[in-house]
Amino acid sequence: MKGFVHVIEIIIFVLAMFVVLGQLVGTPRIDTDWSAVSMSTKLNDILHSLDAAGLDWFDSVAVKRAINGTLNTSNIIYRVQIKNVLKPQIITGCICYNEGELGEVRAALENPPVDINGQHPRFVGLHGSSVDNITGEFEGGPDLPFGYDVIIVMDKNISYNKAFRYLAQDGGIVEVRDLSLGLAGQNANQLPDRMGDVHNKLFGIEYVSAVSPGSNDLFFTGNAKMVGGNFYNIYSYFYNIPNSTLQKINETHHFTGLLGGNNERMNITTLAYNSAQGIIREDITGAPALVLNSFMAEGKGRTAWLSYPESGSLSTNDDMSVLLKALAFWASGETYDVVPAGTMNSPTKAVLYKVLNTNLMQPIEVSLTMGTIY
Repeated sequence: MKGFVHVIEIIIFVLAMFVVLGQLVGTPRIDTDWSAVSMSTKLNDILHSLDAAGLDWFDSVAVKRAINGTLNTSNIIYRVQIKNVLKPQIITGCICYNEGELGEVRAALENPPVDINGQHPRFVGLHGSSVDNITGEFEGGPDLPFGYDVIIVMDKNISYNKAFRYLAQDGGIVEVRDLSLGLAGQNANQLPDRMGDVHNKLFGIEYVSAVSPGSNDLFFTGNAKMVGGNFYNIYSYFYNIPNSTLQKINETHHFTGLLGGNNERMNITTLAYNSAQGIIREDITGAPALVLNSFMAEGKGRTAWLSYPESGSLSTNDDMSVLLKALAFWASGETYDVVPAGTMNSPTKAVLYKVLNTNLMQPIEVSLTMGTIY
């Protein structure tokens, strides 16, 4: 009997030990928790002290030098990003029908240069100082190059599948085209089924004969003027860019001659995974002249369709030149990777909010994310 009782005691002791060990395993590791708090405090101190010292967050060399000077370990990596800003250099390509169209796009984007809140964003190519002419048949040929922040499409058809893969890399596409015309200016009564399907999927627009021309007066809609909305920056850029380029845009601006040919017959449709937004419309019929989409492919990418002006030129029309700049700024993405970084372990992030307001009200977010290599 004593032996049996002894066995029972041993069993009870073992069970009790399992309970105690289970509680110990479930207890948070105090040193790990304190480490995370310490890192977060350190990052916030770095951000605020460097900002108070007047660090130019757009200067990647100065930012790396300043942060490196605060670190005393080699296994730490970090990333610095600024959100809701214009990138200093926007890698831009044009899928153009001919050199004349390429010249128009270059003139509209590159001249005159822009100065926004002391920054000078520039449209450049992958291998030079001017917007690239992307050659090749993108309908059945090569993929759209992934290295571009934004691609301007003129009188060229593009494949939806190839565009989707490019957009999924967080690229932007801006098409400037009178969709009542075929390639090389050949008239068409309506969009061919294949082209119409691509434009429906990429831009959320379709050809409808029910929409007929009305007044030539076009204006920004309420969607564009909604502060904090997805497309407010385009509206804001349009009115503030002339401050630095000396191009005169009236406070209440109406576009004329923007709906050329039969573009009045384009209508906005709702995509299965997204809602197209028309932010410039004709005042009587509601026909769109500018349609925008964001989060186009796997939660990334932006597209814009803009009607080609009846004047037949982007470069000689002041408001069209400013509008194309604003669209390209937006479509290229508004997050600047000041100091990019790869995958890091146990990342901790701190954020600094501030407002730039030299000639454009820009609430921006500066973030510093730090972690270990292993």
